[in-house]
Amino acid sequence: MTALLVTNDFPPKIGGIQSYLYELWRRLPVADATVFTTRHAGDAAWDAHQSFRVVRASERQFFPTPSLAHRIDALAREIRADVIFLDPWLPLGQLGPRLRAAPYVTIVHGAEVTVPGRLPGSRQLGGRVLRAAAGVVAAGHYPAREAERAAGGPLRGVIVPPGVDVERFRPLDATMRAETRRAFGLDPERPLVLGVSRLVPRKGFDVLIDAVAGLPDVQLAIAGSGRDRRRLVARAARRGVADRVRFLGRVPDDDTFPQ
Repeated sequence: MTALLVTNDFPPKIGGIQSYLYELWRRLPVADATVFTTRHAGDAAWDAHQSFRVVRASERQFFPTPSLAHRIDALAREIRADVIFLDPWLPLGQLGPRLRAAPYVTIVHGAEVTVPGRLPGSRQLGGRVLRAAAGVVAAGHYPAREAERAAGGPLRGVIVPPGVDVERFRPLDATMRAETRRAFGLDPERPLVLGVSRLVPRKGFDVLIDAVAGLPDVQLAIAGSGRDRRRLVARAARRGVADRVRFLGRVPDDDTFPQ
């Protein structure tokens, strides 16, 4: 089945949605996987290393315009797409009912469906997008339920949780585990809780810091960057656990363990 993904969020842009979509698309047969996405710093070099085709638009953000709908249809016909995947469901998904080259499927992840799905105007608009879709791909049971709430009833769809690359992420032996923790400034002997995410309030790292405050033997490592970092650092200090909470910042994908 030839699939065309149309999205604003794809590497080398960094984020959870970008990683989720990339991990899905890179596992499809090369001939069946095409991505139509926006420009981003470093995209030419990144695209050159991919086995599947990435088509970059001139703009840095997609909006649901008639012109974009025509370009999507043209690319879908060129590759003889059997299905067009649209992400996010709003506003980009609004183009779905206008597309003529192939049926469309929307992809939902979390907050991008939860918040608009609970506001009257966007819920009605998004509900029409979801009900007219040939299907919905949800990154978990929660976004699937939120999509059905917005649509006002059951939807045709499939739940595809984020997976783990078992070739890359494997349990380390005791020596390598200790070396890895030391490389990140962590105690190799103390129990560790690790969080990896964009640092925004809804992720709940403040609750995690409070929990660690009640577990005197536990250390916490938080990898990621975002606007909530300053508040979280202050919270760790206020709860008296600054010595046990380490903020690692952005950790490069290749920096998974010492070489």
